[in-house]
Amino acid sequence: MQEVKDGDGVAPLWHAKTETASRVRGRIESVLDWASFRGYREGENPARWTGHLEHELPARSKIQKVKHHAALPYRQVASFMKELRSRDGVSARALEFSIFTAARSGEVRGGPRRSAERRGTRSTFRLACGQSQRIG
Repeated sequence: MQEVKDGDGVAPLWHAKTETASRVRGRIESVLDWASFRGYREGENPARWTGHLEHELPARSKIQKVKHHAALPYRQVASFMKELRSRDGVSARALEFSIFTAARSGEVRGGPRRSAERRGTRSTFRLACGQSQRIG
């Protein structure tokens, strides 16, 4: 752990796969912080972004422009929802729930499965902030 150097192999990945590199850098930073805390290494964390790698690597936004998904024109929402309701299955109900509640996909996937299969049941869904939301 002592041999990790500043920017070891990060730059090529940073430019090719920015999002992946950012996540890997964050995980490495966490591991090295833990190792320092436990006494397995000493010195600065070479994976630290603030005050360190931010001076070596360009910001993610400068490399990878955010590309949002196109929105469905609001005039087409009614026909889309009619089509969606005609479909069977958990996926269709999950998408319907997501549209009506603006829930994040992880919240919908982490919710109780039976509530998506049966309409009108009361269920509690986990939210990204760690809180619960009761619906129904």
